[in-house]
Amino acid sequence: MMMLLVTGEVAKGQKFDVNDTVTEYALRATYYADKFVGRKTSSGEIFSQELYTAAHHAIKLGTLVMVTNKKTGEQMVVKVNDRCPIRGVIDLTRKAIKAVGIRGAGQVTVRILPPSWQYYWEHQDEIRELEGKRQFLVTDASMLKSPEDEVPEANEGDGKQTIKKVTGTSGPKPAGKEKKSGHYDIVLAKGVARVNADSLVALLPLHHRAAVELRPDPASGKLQLVLPLQQNYEKAKATMEKLKKDFPGCQLRESD
Repeated sequence: MMMLLVTGEVAKGQKFDVNDTVTEYALRATYYADKFVGRKTSSGEIFSQELYTAAHHAIKLGTLVMVTNKKTGEQMVVKVNDRCPIRGVIDLTRKAIKAVGIRGAGQVTVRILPPSWQYYWEHQDEIRELEGKRQFLVTDASMLKSPEDEVPEANEGDGKQTIKKVTGTSGPKPAGKEKKSGHYDIVLAKGVARVNADSLVALLPLHHRAAVELRPDPASGKLQLVLPLQQNYEKAKATMEKLKKDFPGCQLRESD
């Protein structure tokens, strides 16, 4: 396949493990020429400029990846369904490259996502619209209401807000240094007032924002911001290190 824009450095020696959801790979983003519209991709799917898909030389077909604009931090998710013969390049549809805020070509990072992101990929436009309106996921609307800050109730079937149930108030104990097995989440912050929660969530990369849960904080009577990763210790720790700049007091704890 010939690319429309194929300039820049070629990344060498990168190995793309579909089970590695932590490593970020530096690539150059380009976009498909319109002449490929209607043709079959390497996966057998028909190419369309109106889908969030991409071509890459090595990432397994069918894999979902998060693409991040290195200059602006803008992000979106694509499915790799085609092959690109040039190393160091990820070839995007026009819709995808526009969503990540790049005109022509630009430097990006990509991170492999687990299959559980399929729903996000399929409903990306809706979720991105909600994120723009600052409608974040909450745990239990009845817990978060106060005279100063009312939380809108969820409407059945409107698809605009999801309410998650809380299984407990105290939650698991923070993970100690000696604990290396099991799965872990990140407590981003404690003692957070509901009125401040959205601004803190907005500090996170887009792919984490939709997953954040607001849980009761028994110690302060306010809220905890929890990122439920369900990752092993090493991966969760690596993710936490990347978030410490904006959440210096964050800590690991065992998943529910």
